[in-house]
Amino acid sequence: MFNFNMRFNMSILTADIVSGITVLEECPVVITVTYSGDESHKVTETTDIVYSDQKDVSFDETPRISRDVKNNICTAKFVVTAHSVANDFTIIFSMDKTTDPDAKLEIAFHPIDKNGFSHAAFEPMIIGDSLVKDLSPVADDEQPSEFNGSLIVNIYALNKTDDPLPYFQIPLVTDRMVRIFGYEEGQLTEEIFPFIQELNNSKYYINTNSEGFAALRAFPSKGEGGNYTVNMFTELQGFSRKSSSNILFITEDIAPTLVMPDIKELDGDRLIPSVGNSSTGFHVSIPFYEGAKPKDRIFLMIREDNDEIQSTSTVITDLNQLDSPFISAPYASIPNIGDNELYYYVADTMGNVAISSSLYFYLTKSVPNQPPEIRRTLAAARIFTHKDQSELKQRGKINLVKILGGGLDARIAVGKKNGIDVDSIINVRIYVNGIVNHSPSSKIYSLEPHTVTAEEVAAGEAIILLGQAPFTGVDSYDDGPGLVYVTYSVNIKNSKIWFGRIDTVPPGQ
Repeated sequence: MFNFNMRFNMSILTADIVSGITVLEECPVVITVTYSGDESHKVTETTDIVYSDQKDVSFDETPRISRDVKNNICTAKFVVTAHSVANDFTIIFSMDKTTDPDAKLEIAFHPIDKNGFSHAAFEPMIIGDSLVKDLSPVADDEQPSEFNGSLIVNIYALNKTDDPLPYFQIPLVTDRMVRIFGYEEGQLTEEIFPFIQELNNSKYYINTNSEGFAALRAFPSKGEGGNYTVNMFTELQGFSRKSSSNILFITEDIAPTLVMPDIKELDGDRLIPSVGNSSTGFHVSIPFYEGAKPKDRIFLMIREDNDEIQSTSTVITDLNQLDSPFISAPYASIPNIGDNELYYYVADTMGNVAISSSLYFYLTKSVPNQPPEIRRTLAAARIFTHKDQSELKQRGKINLVKILGGGLDARIAVGKKNGIDVDSIINVRIYVNGIVNHSPSSKIYSLEPHTVTAEEVAAGEAIILLGQAPFTGVDSYDDGPGLVYVTYSVNIKNSKIWFGRIDTVPPGQ
């Protein structure tokens, strides 16, 4: 959306942000101002775009201006920082008097302090698979097509009361080059180029829409020259949020050099799910490999003919995990009953990527992605919206409005009478089923273990943030809404199930 100044002639002064933008104190904002001349006003090699002086506001004095004399266009980038004592202010951009003395553009700014935004927001949420395979990526100066592999990334900007921050600018950082495009109504929009591009540090400035939301598609950069991992995070003043998933781009085939994985539940070459839905997942072990280190990332893949599916990904935290069945993979990630193959990628912190040989197995039957039928004695979690703490009852509907502002929270009854005391470890699992990126999706999310505190026991409940990412971009099935289950366990005790329905895709998408 553009802020603009137009007079009776056709010369125009525009900016890539709107007047009334909210900015965070001490957090630089990048503003792109563009002047398009006309028959009476010509861009020359000395054309300049200037700004009005401001109190309690600083400008980076580094000149960042380009002059396209042939097309009569001048573009300048300004880095503006509101100081910690700044009140609302207005900047007037104008052209030099020789080029166009009447061209002016006023932009109003509303600063907020470091306590004025929500720490539950700003997470780059990966929608769908976080492993992208594209063996024919386009050149970095070409427009990618719908056939090129890419990530879908959603980011929300929220204020301290978890309301949207419209037209807020979010700094997004990657440690490797990626190509980022805006994404609206299923179509790519303009490419967003990094404002800062250094070794292991590319910073993009992302402008949210009127709903405080930005949808992006991220493509691999051919200039990176091969397979690589990406760390992606937002970076506000004194605050950072990492992407919801590990990211791996595969742009060239490599020969297997690692030993194939193993499945604990295999009977010969047959994978036979337990009768009565006693389990929705199987357990995979990764053999020890040369050079293994903590923080290595494992991407588990399943293939049936030419159909490749990312099953799950994890990070090695302890080398003792290797050679043991520490990865739980959902049956729902197996494309079909019958012959399948399981393999994995390993990516280390230096960006080296290796692939394993395949384990061939035969899945005897499908299993729905829902909690297993086991003895359940603990009370079901109560589910609330994070933003306004409105409770979603059993069979409640999760829509986009309810997850905005930090997603959902689980409230779990604790204390001796509930069988959960101080220092107990609560493990929460979320089962999400629906349509993601126009394809059926079934995922299981295991949250970080939560240790119960004395304060929580005194209050009678523990509040565990489920977040927004697991519930984002999940569409209904053709014959009804998607399904969500939330359970938790403490030691050998398991909870009863909270069950809800989900459709969080905006209308028309």
